[in-house]
Amino acid sequence: MVTRYVTYFVQFIVSILIAAKLGPFQLGVWGFVLLLINYFNIFNFGIPNSTTVLMVQHKKEQELAGQIEVSSMVLMGVISLIILTIGCYYAVFGIPLFEKYQIGSLCYLVCAIAILQHFVSLFSLIARVRGSIKEVAFAQTVIPMMTLMAVFLFSDRALLLSLVLCYLTGNALAILLFIQKKLVHFQGHPTREACQTIIHKGKYLFAYNVCFYLIFLSTKTVVSSYYSVEEFGFFTFAYTLANAVLLMMQAFTAIVFPKLIDKFGSNNYVEISKVLHEVRDSYVTMAHAIMYTAFLFFPILISFMPKYQDALPVIMYMGLTLLLYANSFGYSTLLIAQNAEKRLAVISFVSLSMNIAIALLLASVAHCNYKYVIFATMLAYVCFTLFCVVTGKNIIRTRKTIFDIVEESFPMRLLLPYMLMIASVIMQGNIIFLVAAILIFGFLNTRQIKGIISLFKRLLYNPNMVDVK
Repeated sequence: MVTRYVTYFVQFIVSILIAAKLGPFQLGVWGFVLLLINYFNIFNFGIPNSTTVLMVQHKKEQELAGQIEVSSMVLMGVISLIILTIGCYYAVFGIPLFEKYQIGSLCYLVCAIAILQHFVSLFSLIARVRGSIKEVAFAQTVIPMMTLMAVFLFSDRALLLSLVLCYLTGNALAILLFIQKKLVHFQGHPTREACQTIIHKGKYLFAYNVCFYLIFLSTKTVVSSYYSVEEFGFFTFAYTLANAVLLMMQAFTAIVFPKLIDKFGSNNYVEISKVLHEVRDSYVTMAHAIMYTAFLFFPILISFMPKYQDALPVIMYMGLTLLLYANSFGYSTLLIAQNAEKRLAVISFVSLSMNIAIALLLASVAHCNYKYVIFATMLAYVCFTLFCVVTGKNIIRTRKTIFDIVEESFPMRLLLPYMLMIASVIMQGNIIFLVAAILIFGFLNTRQIKGIISLFKRLLYNPNMVDVK
């Protein structure tokens, strides 16, 4: 976790340096490159996640686990062929939107990055199930460190190309490390039955992952299509900063995910409810605390980057939107562990449909300023969280009155400071509302903050508590 926090800090600094050296237009191009990479990444047909779940569920059956592992690699090879086909299509027919962002030959490098990242994602999850944290940390760290060096060596279009090459080289090095350390095993034999099991388990996970991640990607796509390259550059800058603040939370989720699958997969609903309450208390509270602290520093940061002065409101809206996503933590994992992937897929599809409809309405009909398109994603995340909580409570058979659902989705101790933060942004960063929100948050969440400190002490002194036994 320490290495991840250092890496996320580096990523935060790098994102600022990239924005400063590229400028709004080139940052818009870089944002579009990342958008393409993200689109490729989500179309993994749920194979990495389903492989993780199946390996945890069959951890005592080594032969079957080996078949699942090798079969998942074969399936990843099939996905790689699909990506190569897309690259060939672009070479022959071209894509107009790509020309708007002057992608050119970078498209082929993006395809290569996408193929490598699919395997890195799969190998990282397999290594995590086996308890190999250091190698996973390297895979997550190598690219930010390489991009840090690149921003000091290049500028303008050369920097853009070097960033793409950093992604390509970093993923290749990560794969070589996983293979060299023998963290992925090739002794098993791929079987049709194992492939069918992975696909059957993964098809709903795939539908969930695609729809869920498309919620935000569709918003970025609408902004990239209906607004100028510079405005998309501002939008990308806002997302980069806001997302960088919460990236450190991914260290926590990466560590506890296999353990939560193991815990939530039982029929002991009392124990599940207890664990769910504890991890949600820690994760959601910490996410809000980190973001609110960052809100104090965003205006200071922007003052040193006058070219991005107009992006400050959308940075704040972006941060508040990502907090709504954080509110769903725990319940989506519960549904996966309880084999309710189909219901999770339906929930994410409904949320995605809502996001696309509202985003298009705001952009193409109402012709709102680009910063207000993010409101569509806010509503979509609220919808997703509410439905996940209702479904999860049905599964573990706990009370589910309207009050219970709202309180679980967005407790009053978090809702009140959140509303004050929104008021602060609407009033153009009113410092009184901002400080009041932070003080009220600290007062209402004293017990939860103490619990977070206690949890991190337990992780520090007993790291085996998150291993899958």
